[in-house]
Amino acid sequence: MLLWGDSLAAHYFHGLGKTTDPQAVNILQATQAACMPTFNATAQGTASCRSLARQMDAFFRDRKPGLVILSADWLEYARPPRFEGMIADLRQTIARINGSGIPVVLLGPAVQFRSRLPSMLMRAHLRHVDARPDDFVLPDIFPLDQKMKAALPADDRFSYISVVDAICPARQCPLTIEGGIPLAWDHAHLTAEGSVYVMDRLAPVLGLKNK
Repeated sequence: MLLWGDSLAAHYFHGLGKTTDPQAVNILQATQAACMPTFNATAQGTASCRSLARQMDAFFRDRKPGLVILSADWLEYARPPRFEGMIADLRQTIARINGSGIPVVLLGPAVQFRSRLPSMLMRAHLRHVDARPDDFVLPDIFPLDQKMKAALPADDRFSYISVVDAICPARQCPLTIEGGIPLAWDHAHLTAEGSVYVMDRLAPVLGLKNK
């Protein structure tokens, strides 16, 4: 299995390793900060991202992982007027991978917060204010999730998985998990415990064998 994307793909790697059977799943990671998982090197904003796109192009010429998982900071790449271009690049990338007989799963927008979650939690604690998801979670993730789901319809070899549907019932995302540990260590990147929490809920949807 190959996990491909930016830092909002990388933050799932720990959780994948902890929630899947290493005898059944071998996880490869191809991630670079601020790089969208696409073969379109010209669409990438930095030299390092263009280099990664070229490396991935070469990787798929003679390698065939059993599953490719795409994940990224879709909120950033979909900023107006970039949404349609992002979707076009993703469709082309997915079609090419599928054309090699490889199934693809795309993880929708990750939970993001209005600011650094630990700091927000501490301020609420010091002010004796209840920490409410509605006040902490960035609401933009929900309409983008629905828009991407509609723009990337599922087929035999492609699945769109909504992260927020899996962990935010009724749009109520967890702020902390067992032991009071924040879900994320900044505005979006999961803590190690948060990564396990999220992937534990996504693994069955991904068709992966839990430990």
